[in-house]
Amino acid sequence: MEYITVTTPENFEIQYRCAGLGSRMAAAAIDGMVIALAVAITSANIVFFAKIGENARVENWAGAVWIIVTFVIVFGYFIIIEYLTKGQSLGKRIFKLRAIGAGGHNITLRQSIARNLLRNFVDVYGVGIAMMLCANHHKRLGDFVAGTVVIDESAIEFKRCEISGVRSFTIVGQTLSDAEYDALYQYFKRKDGFTGGGEKLKRELISYFSRKFDARQDEESLRDVLASNRR
Repeated sequence: MEYITVTTPENFEIQYRCAGLGSRMAAAAIDGMVIALAVAITSANIVFFAKIGENARVENWAGAVWIIVTFVIVFGYFIIIEYLTKGQSLGKRIFKLRAIGAGGHNITLRQSIARNLLRNFVDVYGVGIAMMLCANHHKRLGDFVAGTVVIDESAIEFKRCEISGVRSFTIVGQTLSDAEYDALYQYFKRKDGFTGGGEKLKRELISYFSRKFDARQDEESLRDVLASNRR
């Protein structure tokens, strides 16, 4: 298994386990079935309405609409879904995978476009599988170009905190542990003394806990999580 580690300016270290080839292919297979189902349903509806019209002009328009809609579904599914869900297509969500920026941040629209256009035009022809087998962190060409990596969310770890006065901790799992509570408590207690007010650390905490609890992406949501789990 391969890992990547992101260290914030305040020495807050987060470790991610890279998704393996098997789980990524399984997720891609599910996404492929979703796309195929969407295209099949769209095609059936277009054919139905074209038959109702029983007109050559209507059938020509139906053919054009089918081409456009199919193109949008096939090429837009990953781009739109991964951007809106912060790196998770349906297949990735089922297998607890997520595409993130190499620095640990949520992927941007530009990154989603880059990695998924290359998926459809290059990686789909076997290049992606070959690169994932050989490259570090199981990256395909789209990941290299976009600056992204796919991680296994079930194994995210806040590995170490070396800020003076804050004890080391490890966070693993899906429930709010004592260590997670301590991380939030120490952040709010000491944030005014962090470099730059701890903005980078705040973003990392918000990113982690908002994904875990499907919460709002703001500092208030961190306060809510802390308050609801008061020790």
